[in-house]
Amino acid sequence: MKKLIFFVSASAAIIPFFYDNSSPKTPRQLNGLPDSSFSTDEIRNGGELLYIVGIFYTLFGIREVCSSYFMPIIDYIVNKYSISPDVAGATLMALGNSAPEIFICFMSTFITNGTIGFSTIIGSGAFNAILLVGICAMSAKSVFELQWWQVVRDFMFNIVLLSLLLLFWSNLFIDWYEGIVLILVYLLYAYFMKYNGPIERFVKKNLNLPYEGDEVDFKPLPEKAFIVRRDSVSDLEAYIPQELNFNRGILAKMKKNAELQIVKNDSAENTEIRTRFKYSVYLILRAIEEKKKCSKRLREQRGLIYPYKHEVFNREESMEGMAKIRKLQTIEEKKEIFSEVRASRSLLKRVLIWLMLPLKLCLRLSIPNISNHPKLWLISMMMSLTWIGGLSFLLVWWTTDVGVALGIPESVLGIIILAMGVSIPDLLNSLKVTIEGHGDMALSGCIGSNILNIGIGIGVPCFFEAVINEPINIPVDLYMAEYLMMSIFGTSYIFLAGFKFQLSQHFGIVMFFFYATFLTLFLVFEFLKIH
Repeated sequence: MKKLIFFVSASAAIIPFFYDNSSPKTPRQLNGLPDSSFSTDEIRNGGELLYIVGIFYTLFGIREVCSSYFMPIIDYIVNKYSISPDVAGATLMALGNSAPEIFICFMSTFITNGTIGFSTIIGSGAFNAILLVGICAMSAKSVFELQWWQVVRDFMFNIVLLSLLLLFWSNLFIDWYEGIVLILVYLLYAYFMKYNGPIERFVKKNLNLPYEGDEVDFKPLPEKAFIVRRDSVSDLEAYIPQELNFNRGILAKMKKNAELQIVKNDSAENTEIRTRFKYSVYLILRAIEEKKKCSKRLREQRGLIYPYKHEVFNREESMEGMAKIRKLQTIEEKKEIFSEVRASRSLLKRVLIWLMLPLKLCLRLSIPNISNHPKLWLISMMMSLTWIGGLSFLLVWWTTDVGVALGIPESVLGIIILAMGVSIPDLLNSLKVTIEGHGDMALSGCIGSNILNIGIGIGVPCFFEAVINEPINIPVDLYMAEYLMMSIFGTSYIFLAGFKFQLSQHFGIVMFFFYATFLTLFLVFEFLKIH
C-alpha cells in the first residue's frame, strides 16, 4: 500500500510532462512557456484536476523549501555577520517570507511577459493586510493593544508605495525609472529600520509620550549614590516575586505603568518622581548584575564551575567524535521524515505526508543541511534558490495553462488563487503568534512583507524588463484592483486607529467585511469587462 501511494504521488507530479501525445487533440501554444500537453476539451473534461494537484504540490513545495532550508540559511547569515535585528527583519527575513511571491513575479515577467506575478502580489497584499489581520483579531483570546508606532510606521511606507504604484500605472504601463523609484522607497524603508529605535524615541519624546525601548545604561555609580543604593534596592526588591529571579520584563512593566500614570499629569513633582523611579530601576539592574557575578565566583570556588585553563583535548579524537555526531544527526533526520507518517492518525494527513514525501527526499538529497554543514551555507542558498525558481516556473506554467483553457483572466488567477495559495502558510504562522499573545508582531509582519513585495517584487522586474525590452503594459483590471486595494487598505487602518489600535473580534468582523468588499468589487469589474 505504501509503495502504491508513493508511485501515485510521484506520477501526479510528472503526468503533465508525459501525457500520451498520440490521442487526438489540438495542442495549445503558450506565450514564453512550453506547449500545453492537454487540449482545451481535455482540461475542461477532468484534466483540470491534475493541474490543481500540480499547483498545490508546487505551492507546498515552495513553502517547504522556504521554511525548512531558506529561512535557516537567512538566520545563519544574520548571526554570522551580526546584522541588526531591525535591518534583518526588513531585508533578509522579509525576503525569506516573500520569496514565493517575488519569484512568481520574476518568472511571469521575464518568461511569459505576463502580469500574473503583479496580480499575485496585489492579491497577497490584500489577503495579508486585510483578511489575515481580521482572522488574527477574531482568534485573539482577549482584546490587546497594539504598538501604535509599528502600525503607523509600516502603514505609512505601505501607503506611499501603493500611491506611487497607482500613479505609475495610471497610463497603463510602467517604465524603468518608475521601477527605480519603487526600489529606492524600499531601500529608504530598510535604512529607516536601521535607526528605528532613535527615531521612535525622538518622536515620542516630542509628543511627550513614554518610550518603552529605553535601555538602562550600566555606568559606574557616583559616590553619593551609596546610601540610595542600599535603601532603594531593598525597598523595591520586595515587590519582585522570587520565582521570577529578577526578570527584567517585570521591571519594564513597572516602569511602563508608572510612566503612563505620570504623563497624564506631568508636573515638576511628577518629573522628579519619574526620575527617581528610573534611577531605582537602574539600581536594581545593577544589583542583578553584581549578584550574578558574585554567584558565579562562589560556584567556581566550590568547584561547581571549572574554568578552562589548559588545552587538554586531542584534536584527532575531537574530529572523530564530531564525525560520529554528524552521522547520528543524519540518521535522525532520515528517521524524522518517516516518523511524521507514523505519528499521524488522520488518514487525510497520512495521504498528504506521503504525497509530499518524494519532494522532501529530493530536497534532503540536493540541499546541504545548514545545521550539519555550516561552511556550505552558500551552496545551500544557491540550491534553495534553484528549487524555488524551478517550482515557481512550474507554478506559473500550470496556472497559466489551466487559466487559458478555462477562460480565467490572469488577474483573477493571481489575485484570488495564487495569492491565497502563497499566503496560507503566513496565515497559520500569524495565527500561532497571535494566540501566543504577540498580535503586534503578526500585524507588523503582515504589513511589512507587502513593502518588500512592492518595492522589490514589482520594482526590480519592471526596471530590468523596461531596460532590456520595453515598458511593461498594465491591464486595466489590474490597475482597478490596485486602486481598490489601496482604498480599502487605507480605510481599514483608519478604522484600526478608531479602535484605538486594539485587536478585538469587532475589528476582525470589520476587516472581514472590507476584504469581502474588495473581492466583490473586483469580480464585478471583471464580469463587466468580459461582458
